[in-house]
Amino acid sequence: MTLARSLARVQKLPDPRRVSQARRIAWPMVERPHAILFDAGNTLLEPVTDVPTVYWEETVRLGIDIARADLARHLRRAWESLVTRGRAEDSDHRSSEAHELELWHRFTRGVAAPFPDLLARHEAWLASLVRRFEDPAAWRVIDGAHHLLEAVRNLGIKAALVSNWGSVLRTILGAHSLDRAFDAVIISAEVGYRKPHPEMFLRALNTLGATADRAWHVGDSWPEDVRGATDLGIRALWLHRGTSMPTEDAHLAHRLDGLSEVLALLQGGAAGHSRPRSAGR
Repeated sequence: MTLARSLARVQKLPDPRRVSQARRIAWPMVERPHAILFDAGNTLLEPVTDVPTVYWEETVRLGIDIARADLARHLRRAWESLVTRGRAEDSDHRSSEAHELELWHRFTRGVAAPFPDLLARHEAWLASLVRRFEDPAAWRVIDGAHHLLEAVRNLGIKAALVSNWGSVLRTILGAHSLDRAFDAVIISAEVGYRKPHPEMFLRALNTLGATADRAWHVGDSWPEDVRGATDLGIRALWLHRGTSMPTEDAHLAHRLDGLSEVLALLQGGAAGHSRPRSAGR
C-alpha cells in the first residue's frame, strides 16, 4: 500500500465517500476463478500495534511530551486533509519509492504542525516511523490468511499480491512466509502506478496468464480495490473491516466479514446465498 493510504487502512479511518448504511448484497453463482488477486494491508497483513499508538510511542522515544489523544486527533485531521488534497493533485495515481516517501513526509508534517517540539524534530520522527513500519516485526499475518492461500494453491488457482506499498513489502512477506504463496507480487512503487490504476491489475493478470472475467480480487479499500478491479471486469470481494458499502454502487462487490468466506465461496457454500445484514454489523 502507499505510505499515506496505509495510514488510513491500519487506523481504520473512514473514507469520506463511504456512507453509514451497511448491507450485504447477493452475489450470483459463478464459476471458480482461474486467478485470485489479493491486497496486502488490512487484507493479509495488519500492524501488531495500532497506528496512533505507534506514532505516539515514537514521540515519547524522542523525549517529546504529547497526550496520546491529542496526537491521535491531529493524525485524523491530517489524514482527512491529505485525502482531500491528494485527490486533486494525484489523479493519475503515479507511484515510486520517492513519491511514497514524499506523501508520508507531507502527512507527518501536517500531524506535527500543532506541536512545536515535535515539528522541530519532524525529520527524526519521520525516520523513526519509517524504520518502525519497515520492520517485519511490526506486522502480523491476519488470521486465516495462510490457510486460505494454501487452499487456493491446492485448488490449482493462481494467486497474485497486488499492493500499494514500497519494495520493502517483499522483505515483510518473506519474514512471514507469505512470499511463497504467490505466483506474482505486484507492488505500486515498482510498477510506477498504484491502485486503482488499471496497470496494477493488468500486470497481475498478464503475469498469471489470466483474464479479468475469470479472476477475483480481495481487498479492503472501496476506491482502490473494488473500483479498480471492477472497472476491468474483475469480480471484487470487499473486506469491510467495520466500514460500510457506498449505497450508490453497493452492487459492485460481495461483502466479506473475514477471509474464511473467500474459501466458502470457492467451495460453493456461499455464492448466491448472501443474507441481509443489519446496519449494525
